[in-house]
Amino acid sequence: MRNPGFRVSAVGVLAALAILCAVMCARSFHRPEAAPVSYDGLSAQFVLRDYQGYVSVFAPKETREPVQITAIRTDSLRRADQRLLQCGLTVGSREQLILLLEDFSG
Repeated sequence: MRNPGFRVSAVGVLAALAILCAVMCARSFHRPEAAPVSYDGLSAQFVLRDYQGYVSVFAPKETREPVQITAIRTDSLRRADQRLLQCGLTVGSREQLILLLEDFSG
Protein backbone atom coordinates (compact mmCIF):
# COMPACT_ATOMS: atom_id res chain seq x y z
CA MET A 1 0.00 0.00 0.00
CA ARG A 2 1.26 3.47 -0.84
CA ASN A 3 1.89 6.19 1.66
CA PRO A 4 -1.37 8.18 2.19
CA GLY A 5 0.68 11.24 3.20
CA PHE A 6 2.22 11.32 -0.26
CA ARG A 7 -1.23 11.43 -1.89
CA VAL A 8 -2.31 14.31 0.32
CA SER A 9 0.89 16.21 -0.50
CA ALA A 10 0.51 15.58 -4.22
CA VAL A 11 -3.11 16.76 -4.21
CA GLY A 12 -2.08 19.87 -2.26
CA VAL A 13 0.66 20.71 -4.76
CA LEU A 14 -1.70 20.22 -7.71
CA ALA A 15 -4.35 22.40 -6.07
CA ALA A 16 -1.78 25.15 -5.45
CA LEU A 17 -0.66 24.99 -9.09
CA ALA A 18 -4.25 25.20 -10.30
CA ILE A 19 -4.86 28.29 -8.17
CA LEU A 20 -1.62 29.89 -9.41
CA CYS A 21 -2.58 29.24 -13.05
CA ALA A 22 -6.06 30.69 -12.50
CA VAL A 23 -4.64 33.84 -10.92
CA MET A 24 -2.11 34.35 -13.71
CA CYS A 25 -4.80 33.85 -16.34
CA ALA A 26 -7.12 36.35 -14.64
CA ARG A 27 -4.31 38.93 -14.39
CA SER A 28 -3.64 38.69 -18.13
CA PHE A 29 -7.18 39.91 -18.86
CA HIS A 30 -6.66 43.15 -16.94
CA ARG A 31 -3.51 44.35 -18.69
CA PRO A 32 -3.85 47.56 -20.66
CA GLU A 33 -4.04 46.87 -24.36
CA ALA A 34 -0.87 47.76 -26.22
CA ALA A 35 -0.93 49.12 -29.72
CA PRO A 36 -0.55 46.35 -32.29
CA VAL A 37 2.91 46.03 -33.78
CA SER A 38 3.54 44.93 -37.35
CA TYR A 39 5.83 42.06 -38.27
CA ASP A 40 8.71 44.50 -38.93
CA GLY A 41 8.38 46.17 -35.50
CA LEU A 42 6.62 49.34 -36.66
CA SER A 43 3.35 50.47 -35.13
CA ALA A 44 0.55 48.86 -37.08
CA GLN A 45 -1.33 51.17 -39.42
CA PHE A 46 -3.44 48.39 -40.94
CA VAL A 47 -4.43 44.81 -40.22
CA LEU A 48 -5.21 42.35 -43.00
CA ARG A 49 -7.88 39.77 -42.16
CA ASP A 50 -10.26 37.37 -43.80
CA TYR A 51 -13.71 38.97 -43.96
CA GLN A 52 -16.53 36.98 -45.56
CA GLY A 53 -14.05 35.06 -47.71
CA TYR A 54 -12.06 38.05 -48.96
CA VAL A 55 -8.78 39.66 -47.92
CA SER A 56 -9.83 42.83 -46.11
CA VAL A 57 -8.08 45.84 -44.61
CA PHE A 58 -8.93 46.85 -41.05
CA ALA A 59 -7.88 49.72 -38.81
CA PRO A 60 -5.49 48.41 -36.07
CA LYS A 61 -8.04 48.26 -33.24
CA GLU A 62 -11.13 47.56 -35.34
CA THR A 63 -12.34 43.98 -35.55
CA ARG A 64 -15.88 44.26 -36.88
CA GLU A 65 -15.99 46.39 -40.02
CA PRO A 66 -13.16 46.58 -42.55
CA VAL A 67 -11.93 49.84 -44.06
CA GLN A 68 -11.73 48.07 -47.42
CA ILE A 69 -12.73 44.67 -48.79
CA THR A 70 -10.51 43.56 -51.66
CA ALA A 71 -11.46 41.31 -54.58
CA ILE A 72 -8.88 38.73 -53.42
CA ARG A 73 -10.60 35.52 -52.32
CA THR A 74 -8.91 33.96 -49.30
CA ASP A 75 -9.58 30.43 -50.54
CA SER A 76 -7.27 31.19 -53.50
CA LEU A 77 -4.33 31.77 -51.13
CA ARG A 78 -1.81 29.32 -49.71
CA ARG A 79 -2.83 27.64 -46.44
CA ALA A 80 -0.10 29.51 -44.53
CA ASP A 81 -1.42 32.86 -45.77
CA GLN A 82 -4.99 31.85 -44.91
CA ARG A 83 -3.89 31.08 -41.33
CA LEU A 84 -2.12 34.45 -41.06
CA LEU A 85 -5.25 36.23 -42.19
CA GLN A 86 -7.41 34.36 -39.69
CA CYS A 87 -5.28 35.78 -36.87
CA GLY A 88 -4.73 39.15 -38.51
CA LEU A 89 -1.59 40.24 -40.33
CA THR A 90 -0.42 43.63 -39.06
CA VAL A 91 1.09 46.05 -41.55
CA GLY A 92 3.26 49.02 -40.60
CA SER A 93 2.87 51.26 -43.65
CA ARG A 94 0.82 51.92 -46.77
CA GLU A 95 3.75 50.74 -48.90
CA GLN A 96 3.85 47.38 -47.12
CA LEU A 97 0.09 47.10 -47.48
CA ILE A 98 0.33 47.59 -51.24
CA LEU A 99 3.16 45.04 -51.53
CA LEU A 100 1.26 42.43 -49.54
CA LEU A 101 -1.94 42.93 -51.51
CA GLU A 102 0.02 42.64 -54.77
CA ASP A 103 1.60 39.45 -53.47
CA PHE A 104 -1.78 38.00 -52.48
CA SER A 105 -3.34 38.89 -55.83
CA GLY A 106 -0.53 36.92 -57.47
